[in-house]
Amino acid sequence: MNTDISSLTASTLGSASSASSAANSSSTKKTMGLDMDDFLKILAASMSNPSLTGEGGDSSSSGTDYVSQMAQFATLQQLNDMSSTLNTSLLLTQQQQAFNLMGKEVTVLDETNAEHHGLVNQVSFAGGSAMITVDGTQYSLGAIKDVSEPAEN
Repeated sequence: MNTDISSLTASTLGSASSASSAANSSSTKKTMGLDMDDFLKILAASMSNPSLTGEGGDSSSSGTDYVSQMAQFATLQQLNDMSSTLNTSLLLTQQQQAFNLMGKEVTVLDETNAEHHGLVNQVSFAGGSAMITVDGTQYSLGAIKDVSEPAEN
């Protein structure tokens, strides 16, 4: 049974692409090009067509190779998920810190390292990053040098 590898690969990737297109419509689609379902479809197609491995005969190690590849893929997918979760957590923490600065007296440094003192009177977000406004000028949270309670009058 000698099948044209390029057409078989194209049809396998085509069906994986169809599955991927269906998954794209759901909100749970990962940002990676392939998800675990796509990987398993490609794996099943390559196992049912051993000529795709480039070996003439059956190899006893090919089964463990597939399991190893699947474990590596699952690990990569979990690391990507963890990275996304950590980024979201970092942004939420930064936003909460910015909200807690409202009404506080701060010392901030501008681009020339000049100090400016004033009350934080606004918090805004640019690209998910928190920005504070002091005396009409926006600063990133990294520009803050000191924070204190406002002086009582």
